[in-house]
Amino acid sequence: MSGLDARRVGQALTRKGMSADPSRDHVYYTRLTSSGLELRTKISHSERTIGISLVARMAKQCELSNGEFRELVACRIDQLRWDEIVETRLRTETLRSQGI
Repeated sequence: MSGLDARRVGQALTRKGMSADPSRDHVYYTRLTSSGLELRTKISHSERTIGISLVARMAKQCELSNGEFRELVACRIDQLRWDEIVETRLRTETLRSQGI
């Protein structure tokens, strides 16, 4: 696997409902899911390519697997599907924490 183009990632995140705040040292992206969970990630202003380890970290911050994050950037996952993935993971984690 290779890194991702930072501009393309930023555009994909905003197309999927994240708001961008470029006012500080990074561009900060935030979004509330339908259940009210706040997803947050960031990209450095000087970043051109997002390396593999940072892609993995951003995926985790967005409650997605590495592959799902790459699909999100490639526009194969839309905002509705993203919410479904997050909701399923939250339910699974809740059940697991309750020992069910």
